[in-house]
Amino acid sequence: MQLVPRKICFSSCHKDAFKKNTGGYPGKISFPFKETIKRIFEQETEIILFHNLGNYWHSIKPGEEKDLDKIDAFIEKYRDIVFLRDCLDLSIALSENLSEKNELTLIGDLEDRAKYKNDNKAVEELADLTANFIKNTPFYDSVDCVCAVPPSDPEKDNLPRSVLCKMPPFVEKDISKYVNWDQKKPPLKELDLKNKISTLNSVNLNIKTDVKNKSIIVIDDLYQSGTTLQYIGMKFKDAGASYVYGLSFVKARNNKDYV
Repeated sequence: MQLVPRKICFSSCHKDAFKKNTGGYPGKISFPFKETIKRIFEQETEIILFHNLGNYWHSIKPGEEKDLDKIDAFIEKYRDIVFLRDCLDLSIALSENLSEKNELTLIGDLEDRAKYKNDNKAVEELADLTANFIKNTPFYDSVDCVCAVPPSDPEKDNLPRSVLCKMPPFVEKDISKYVNWDQKKPPLKELDLKNKISTLNSVNLNIKTDVKNKSIIVIDDLYQSGTTLQYIGMKFKDAGASYVYGLSFVKARNNKDYV
């Protein structure tokens, strides 16, 4: 079953998630799904979200105006973040790759320069932004392991690994070298979900480290359908991991691949 919508982003599709002075209340926050955002919102703000007719919301009552500042601070902190709805325990992209004007965002530009133009400075900036996000975000800040999505070609490197190599605070938690495909992974973009999973099974993901009862961040560059990221998460869970959190540099804005 396809779950829609798949993302929440305060700088684009959910600019109006927080409304003030509405319906006799000082303010109301509302989200279309609970995945990822509910746990982080409640942890950061200590404000409980309620569920009704598919929405998760909280109305600020008169006398509780201090909560307006908490919500404002939350939205400001996560303005460009994309909260994703998928099969991982939590899943986030640091930004969409394109703005509403169809121009590269700040992080979209860094990802493009780092991936396609071999710009080392862009790799370093991505590493700093990713490390700061992990250190300052609930649940992500206390994981046991960090793992880059393995390169499609086992003989080559990829952007997630290059970025993770430049994140000194996480070197001791990096298990990337123990997680690889047995064979070269073909492109998945044009395949339906059944054939995507069949293809991933055929190239076989090898996990040569103990992840039992561990919490793990899996880092990817571009989140389009998220199939590979979720597949790796599933394999970590099969190997005994307790929690798997996805973290992508950018979420594709204009894609139609929502499987």
